[in-house]
Amino acid sequence: MLQLPHTTVGLLIAYSVKSPIALPIALLSHFALDLIPHWDFFTNGKELFLWRKIAILTDFLLSVGIGLLYFKMVGYDPYQVFIGLGCCVMANLPDVLEIPYFLNWKNRLTTAVLKIQSFFHWRCCFPWGLLPQVLLVLWGVFLLFFVKR
Repeated sequence: MLQLPHTTVGLLIAYSVKSPIALPIALLSHFALDLIPHWDFFTNGKELFLWRKIAILTDFLLSVGIGLLYFKMVGYDPYQVFIGLGCCVMANLPDVLEIPYFLNWKNRLTTAVLKIQSFFHWRCCFPWGLLPQVLLVLWGVFLLFFVKR
């Protein structure tokens, strides 16, 4: 799954729970989201072509952007910023731990994470695997920024 849906759900968890217990919940959300049929940049290969590099950077920048909007929404409250940032990290951590694998820096941790990740992944071809993620992000943005609590 792309980073943006994981980040969006991580921020939803941070905003809803508002305590450190949100961190492990955000980590578990990663695996739950990967059970949704999805497409990602490495669905059909792991070569780092230019289009993949640009797409990964775009996904990252969109994730940072939604995080910054969240920080503004919570009024830069240091506690909520910490919880929000922590949830973003935890919601994306399994994918981040796979980065060495795609750079051919394989080690036991990377291999173990990849094995666990592959158990949860339900990959789907483009564009059908992108649609659930777009809907998830739109739903998350709506709940985060347009539903008053």
